[in-house]
Order: sequence, then C-alpha cells, then structure tokens
Amino acid sequence: MEVFTRWQEEGKIRYGGVSNFSVAQMEESLKTFPIVCNQVGYNLFNRQPEEEMFPFCRKHGVGIMAYASLASGLLTGTMTADTKFEEDDWRRNVYKRWNNPLFEGEHFIRNLEIVEKLKEIADSRGKTVA
Repeated sequence: MEVFTRWQEEGKIRYGGVSNFSVAQMEESLKTFPIVCNQVGYNLFNRQPEEEMFPFCRKHGVGIMAYASLASGLLTGTMTADTKFEEDDWRRNVYKRWNNPLFEGEHFIRNLEIVEKLKEIADSRGKTVA
C-alpha cells in the first residue's frame, strides 16, 4: 500500500483498488491507504462475499466490483452434460485450485440441473438465464 500512497502523492493515481482481498487484508490496507474498490468473484454459485466482505465494504465505504457474474459461462444456459473442458481450460483448473469444483463431475451435473430450473423460470418471463 506504500506504493499506492506514493503514487497518489506524485499525482500518478487518484484512487486505488484491489482484487480478491480478504477482510483481514482490507483492514490492514485501509490503515495506510483509502482503497475505493475490491474486485471479487460473485454469482449465484458463489455467494460467499455476502457473509463478510459485503458488510465490511459497506461499513467502510469501499465499492465492490464483481467478476464471473455468469459463473464463467455456466449461467449463460448454453452448457450441457456433454460439455467437456480441456485439461488447459482455466475453468477446469482454476476452480480445482480454489477447491470449488463448479465444472467437475457430479458437481457440474448438479449445477446444470440448477441452471435448467433457472431456464424454466426465465422462459416463463420471456428472459434468458443470463
């Protein structure tokens, strides 16, 4: 955060934001620099930020910028049980690394079933799942 502070003092930046910071990291960072935004993964399958991050950011006036809002394609409604991800496809490997098997095995099948139910609701309203 010292770099952010120096850059701000030098007029190189007006504001600073972070990505995937935990509440503990945010607390520590806010001691030395006024962070304006934390970018976090957030979607119907990953609502974890609602537990601690959203309340913390609201309390401290820090904005949230969500990424993967369509669950990296899962919530587009275009995937099927036949969808296969190559070994080097980041959706297969990144989620495995984060201990979130969104696109793997039975988890993937269950998630597709959820998306199918969402499709029914969306169709009845003339909308798409996305």
